[in-house]
Amino acid sequence: MSLRDYLNDFHRALGKIEDYGFVEFIDIKEEIRAGKQVVIKAKVVLVDGSILHVREYIDAKYKIDKINYTYQY
Repeated sequence: MSLRDYLNDFHRALGKIEDYGFVEFIDIKEEIRAGKQVVIKAKVVLVDGSILHVREYIDAKYKIDKINYTYQY
């Protein structure tokens, strides 16, 4: 799996939550770094006002390797 494929899958996964009508707002930021590394930050505001924060640090030099991640609801 390439880094672009992983990012597309990430966007699709958050899109599914939105398709079910649970999301009021989604903000996704990707910081692509040298050496095929990326930091993904997402803020998902749900219809009940609660917020899901997602942060993933991915290294895709040889394979998709999730170095660090945080999911906070």
